[in-house]
Amino acid sequence: MIFTVAGLHTLSAQEVLVQWTGVVRNDLLQPIPFAYIYLQKDHRSTMTNQQGMFTITTYPLDTLFVSSLGHKPVKIPIENI
Repeated sequence: MIFTVAGLHTLSAQEVLVQWTGVVRNDLLQPIPFAYIYLQKDHRSTMTNQQGMFTITTYPLDTLFVSSLGHKPVKIPIENI
């Protein structure tokens, strides 16, 4: 599973949020629809749409888990900003 993301940082007076937008693709670079994306610390999740695209907002130092039937799960640590 190939995971393409872009981060957008949003600053506030008290915290830093990171918005991740990306596409989950298979080894042939085809989008994977309805892949499950889960945040380890924040305990929130989302799914990719029919084109494999997703958006999720989290705090730094969390971990994204991406899984889909028939594909090996991927663990992606979010670095401190």
